[in-house]
Amino acid sequence: MKDNQITEQNILFYNEMRNSEYGKSKRYYELLKDMDSDRYKEFIFVYTSFRECLVEREKYVLDLVYGLNNEIVTLKEIGKRMGLTTSRVAQLRNKAERTLTKEMIKFLHENT
Repeated sequence: MKDNQITEQNILFYNEMRNSEYGKSKRYYELLKDMDSDRYKEFIFVYTSFRECLVEREKYVLDLVYGLNNEIVTLKEIGKRMGLTTSRVAQLRNKAERTLTKEMIKFLHENT
């Protein structure tokens, strides 16, 4: 993890983007439309700095959702690739994002 480069503002931004109201799209979907933007790069910087806390399956899902390989993949397509329902993929995504948030909070507490 790139401890010395992550700021509280970076973490707050990531979590603001991953939050959504029930039944609405995640805020980061707007960022995915412009992968060259500084905001997208900041979002991915935070994710990649903390992704080591995830299990492989969760990394795989978020890497595809976030477009780490310059390919944005829908939950439905990820489900087909993994042999899972779209609903199950969404559960994995949400669990992984919660895990990341917990690690980020832990990081902030340890570094303040």
